[in-house]
Amino acid sequence: MERVNSSHIYQLLDARKWSVSKLAREADLGYATVFRTINGTTLDPSLRTLNAIAHALNVRVADILTKEEERVTDAQFMKA
Repeated sequence: MERVNSSHIYQLLDARKWSVSKLAREADLGYATVFRTINGTTLDPSLRTLNAIAHALNVRVADILTKEEERVTDAQFMKA
């Protein structure tokens, strides 16, 4: 199962000096849609939403996703 990689998206935003609001405008999506997608409130975002966010950031959809197994591994790593 794949989830949105929030930390990577925030890194991309930071590198561009963009806010979530700016990303929403660039992706032609509502602020709430982008905010909920990035923060994981929307657990199953639409492909249209993911495509729009990725396109605005000039990356592939795969670049803004992470596999659930990787997230668990990262969390376990942080505890060690």
